[in-house]
Amino acid sequence: MPRPSSASAWPGRRWPERRRPIPGLVRRGRGSAPSWHRDRRAPGVLRRQGCGRRYPLHHRKPRGSRPREGRGTHDLQQWAGRRRLVASRAFVSGDRCSRPDGSHHPGRLVHLDPRRGGVSFLGPLPGGPRRPLPRELLVRQRRAHRPGRRTTHPDLPQHRPRLRRRCRRPGCPGRSRRHRGVHRCEAARAPSPGPHVVIVGIPAETKPGENRVAITPDGVRELTAHGQHVVVERGAGDGSAIPDADFVAAGASVSSAEETWGADLVVKVKEPQEAELRHLRVDQVLFTYLHVAAYPHVGRALMAAGTTALAYETVQAASGALPLLAPMSEVAGRLAAQIGAHYLERPSGGRGVLLGGAPGVRPARIVVLGAGNVGWNAAWIAQGMEAEVWLLDKDLDRLRFVDQIHKGRILTLASNRGTVERAVAEADLVIGAVLVPGGRSPVVVTEEMVRTMRPGSVIVDLAVDQGGCIETTRETTHAHPVFQAFGVTHYAVGNVPAAVPHTSTYALTNATLPYVLEVAQQGPLGAVEADPALRSGVTTVGGKVTNPAVAQALGMAAADPVACLGGNPAE
Repeated sequence: MPRPSSASAWPGRRWPERRRPIPGLVRRGRGSAPSWHRDRRAPGVLRRQGCGRRYPLHHRKPRGSRPREGRGTHDLQQWAGRRRLVASRAFVSGDRCSRPDGSHHPGRLVHLDPRRGGVSFLGPLPGGPRRPLPRELLVRQRRAHRPGRRTTHPDLPQHRPRLRRRCRRPGCPGRSRRHRGVHRCEAARAPSPGPHVVIVGIPAETKPGENRVAITPDGVRELTAHGQHVVVERGAGDGSAIPDADFVAAGASVSSAEETWGADLVVKVKEPQEAELRHLRVDQVLFTYLHVAAYPHVGRALMAAGTTALAYETVQAASGALPLLAPMSEVAGRLAAQIGAHYLERPSGGRGVLLGGAPGVRPARIVVLGAGNVGWNAAWIAQGMEAEVWLLDKDLDRLRFVDQIHKGRILTLASNRGTVERAVAEADLVIGAVLVPGGRSPVVVTEEMVRTMRPGSVIVDLAVDQGGCIETTRETTHAHPVFQAFGVTHYAVGNVPAAVPHTSTYALTNATLPYVLEVAQQGPLGAVEADPALRSGVTTVGGKVTNPAVAQALGMAAADPVACLGGNPAE
C-alpha cells in the first residue's frame, strides 16, 4: 500500500502559515488532540502539554487516516506511559529526513515506534524542507513547561507570555497566578530562605573522671552534611580515644573552650560545672544531661542566665520510653555487676565472695532494686555470671516481662517495704536502680536496712546522679569511688559510663544525633512542634522552669515550654 500523502493524511485541511505543522516533530497528544510546547532547556524544541487549549498548535487528525506502516502516537503513549513517554524527533537535513539509525528518507516525517523497533512514516513534510534542528535533541525526556519564554528557532512559533491577574486575596498588594486551581500571591511565592546555619559547639567535659565526648566523627559528618558548622574543643575526644584529626577530617573545626561555648547550640554529656556556668547566656541552647533535681544550683544558674536548656534524661516518647537515657542506663547496668564483683573480693575490702560460686558452694546473692533499663541490664549480666539474682519492682507487668524473657533464672519480687528489708539483709550485693524521670529518686533503702547487712557487703547506687535511692550514699568520683559506712562498701560514682568512654560515646551519639539535628535545623520551637518527645526535654526557657518534675523538685511552678519558646501553647 502506498504511503499516504499530505492530503490523504489530513484530508480537507488547509494549513495557514501560523498553524502549519512543525517539520521534524512527531504529532503527540491525548487521543486526537495533541499539542506541543517549548522546552526551556533546549531552545527550538516543542514539548507536549496536558492542557492543549493553552497553546495555539492544535492539529486534529481525522479517524481512519493513521498510516499502516507504524503505530499512532496515541498507542505509543499508551505503551510508554503518560508520564514516562520519551519524545521522538525526526530532523530534516536539506530535503531529507534523518532516521534514528543514521539513514535518511527524502521529505518524510518519521517517528520512533519502540514496540516495532523501527521507524514509522507519517507522510511528506508539508511546506517543503526546513533548516535542520540539532541532532543531539533526537530523543529527549519531557520537561516542565515555563510559559512566557520565547523560542529562538525560526521554524517554531513564538508564544505569547501569559498575563497575570491581580490578586483578589484581602490584604495582598501583589499579583497572582492560578496554577492547577491553586491561588498563590506574590508574597506566598517569594523564595523561602535556605536552612539557618547554626554553629554547634562541643566543649570538653570538665567533671572529674568524665572522659566521654558529646559527639563522634560520624556525628560531625552528619551535621555538616545538613549545613551546620561544628566546633569541637581541642582535646575533647582524647579520653574517648578519638583524636582531633578525626573530627577535622569529618568537617569540624577545632578551637578553644571560649569559642565552643560561644556557639548557638552547645551539646555536652554532663551538666555544666562551676567553672562553666559563666559561659551561659540568654541566646544559647544547651543540650546535655542536666539532672537539675540532684544539682539545683545548675538549675538556678540556667534560670539566671535565661538559657534554653534541654535535658537528655527527660526526653520522653509517647510510649513512656526515655530514648536518650536508655543507652547510658544500659551501659551503667552492665557495669554494675562487674563493679560489685570487684569490690566483693577480699583485697578490695569485700567478703571474698565469688559471684558465680563454685560446685557445691552457694553463689553470691544480688538484689537489684528497680526493673527499668538499668536494673534489667544489671540483673541480666549478674545472672549470666551465675549469681543468684533477685529483681524487685512495683510494676508487675515489667516483672512479668522479665520473667518471660529469662525463664525464671531471675527471681522477680513485688517491691514493698517488707520485701526490701528481708532482701537487703540477706544480700551480698545491692544495686540501686530506681529512677523518676527529671525528679529526685526516692529513698528505698534506709539507714536501718543498711545496718542489717553483713560486713563486707557492697552497695552500688546507680541512681546517685538523681539524688540516690540509698539513704547512706553520697556521690563519689572515679578517682575515689568507694567509702565505708556501717561495714558496708558504698560505690556511688555519678557518671559510671565514663569508665568505658569509648563505648559510651558511640552509644550516646547514636541516640542523641537525630534530636540534635532537629534542634539545629529547626530551632527549639520548631523541633518541639515537630517532635512531641522533645517537649518534656525542655527544662528551662528565659528564666522559667518548664518541666513539671524538675519544677516540683525545685519547689517552683512549671511554665508551658511552647509558650515560653514563642509558640502557641497546647489547649
